[in-house]
Amino acid sequence: MDNNYYSFNSNNDISQKNNKAKLKIIIIVVIIIIAILLVGGYYWSNKHKAILQVNKQVMTDCGQKADQAEQDKCYYLSAFSNPEISTCAYIQDLSKKDYCYSMVASNKKDISICNKITDKVINDYCYAGVAYQTQDQSICEMILAEHQETKDNCYFSIAQDTHNLSLCDKIREPSDKTSCYKIIAYIEKDLSICEKFANDLDKYACYSEVASSKSDLSICEKIPNQYEEKNRCYGLIAVYSENPSVCEKIQELDYRNKCLEQINSHK
Repeated sequence: MDNNYYSFNSNNDISQKNNKAKLKIIIIVVIIIIAILLVGGYYWSNKHKAILQVNKQVMTDCGQKADQAEQDKCYYLSAFSNPEISTCAYIQDLSKKDYCYSMVASNKKDISICNKITDKVINDYCYAGVAYQTQDQSICEMILAEHQETKDNCYFSIAQDTHNLSLCDKIREPSDKTSCYKIIAYIEKDLSICEKFANDLDKYACYSEVASSKSDLSICEKIPNQYEEKNRCYGLIAVYSENPSVCEKIQELDYRNKCLEQINSHK
């Protein structure tokens, strides 16, 4: 038996969602801090003057760095803390400059800034970033077909936040499409979404996710006995609810013992 089944962890799709959610929170916090620094105590008419003063100081500080690479790094970090496209313009390395524009575009939710990017790959990253920040799926359509992975990720990220199944349908990569459906099924606690899978392994893995999100043992009962996923389904619920009696439903002895061991380790 695969040792991964002993972990009783929800699949990597849910972990990836949590990581994306944490990243989104970090981005929001940064935006809020910047907003407070820029808006607090200033009238709108003085804001642009303040920005010019900051940029002048950035030019002075970064221009004193020993070499061009250090200067470019300084400008990039300055643009991160004070997102203005004028700061990106000082960067000489074209790739770093493009990434700088992409970062500022995403921060400002301004797709027009992406047009300043010369590299097509980074330009599509920029579109994906703005699409995610604005939750505008139409921007994903602007991503070139040759960068299908970036386009898929664009749909995927918005689908996670909006729980829009139709966006999962737009994803070309089969494994990513499967993950998209599973995540929404888990979040929405909707077993009917699992029926979209033609592959029984994927379908029953989806059952386990929904069962764990609802703490519903009856869903595990729907998984045929010949599938190891049934044991995993019981294991997930047992560990999440810290209920050792549920472990007793697991047929595989080693798996059952691991279930009890994990629950006891939490006490």
